[in-house]
Amino acid sequence: MSTISEVTTYYINGAALLYFCFFSLIAIWIFRPFSENTSGKRKKFFYLVECILFWIIVFNTTYFVHGQATILFCLLSFVVLLIFRPFSAKASRERKRGFIIVELILFGLLHWDIIIAGQQVSWMCRKYGGMHIYKRVESDSIAGMAGGTYWLDYGFSYVESYINYKGDIFRWSRRNGKVISEKVDKMTSRYIYKHRYKYVGRLVNKSMITKNTVSVVDRSNGSVLGEIIDFSIQPGWADQFPFIKPSGWSHCDCSIHQNGHYAYSLTSTDIIREVVKPVKREVKYD
Repeated sequence: MSTISEVTTYYINGAALLYFCFFSLIAIWIFRPFSENTSGKRKKFFYLVECILFWIIVFNTTYFVHGQATILFCLLSFVVLLIFRPFSAKASRERKRGFIIVELILFGLLHWDIIIAGQQVSWMCRKYGGMHIYKRVESDSIAGMAGGTYWLDYGFSYVESYINYKGDIFRWSRRNGKVISEKVDKMTSRYIYKHRYKYVGRLVNKSMITKNTVSVVDRSNGSVLGEIIDFSIQPGWADQFPFIKPSGWSHCDCSIHQNGHYAYSLTSTDIIREVVKPVKREVKYD
């Protein structure tokens, strides 16, 4: 088995770090925490702002936390701040310690599922993700890809695909220089492109993590010749309650391919081109 790709896992987003540094400079300019004349209260506010900035900008972009969890945490933190008043001159050490403990509990309650799911996906990306080539073959056709112009230009004689829920099969080929499509009764291509997904969440709702697989399969025996695997994460509970449920999934791309200075996500085109090569034809000369 060969793996062709660099697998990405959860990492601190570079753009997020730039934003964090930018807003941190603004906070330093406002609070001036390193000045000799700055009060202890002002310094504490600066560190609090830095923690909030780091959480909102860096943590959220790393774990794909949506805005609702952020809003909830900020609102509840404000209530806790009013109750404990940890930055008051009269606040005792126990009161300050209680504020920190409550904040950590709030953070855990609002984000426990997305943190667990994020770590699971990070581990699964490293272990299973990317492009895996098990066998390379030659063929004069490919199935599972609608619209045949690209693949006919690539070198296949014809391309086949199911085009609707009824199971109708269409075949694209080139005649007299023109691409034509026709409905056929039977699929004859030996190799077919397939896409499937499976819920694989653990310790969290099983449907929270989806394993996405695109593959090339030998129809004669069902064996997988090559596949690309990555994962998607559904928003955590705090991002779905009590406001509007966010649409879509957060995609964790495990199939980033580095080509010189450029990086791009591998797609169905890449797996087919890696696995199935057009049959070489002899060129006849007059």
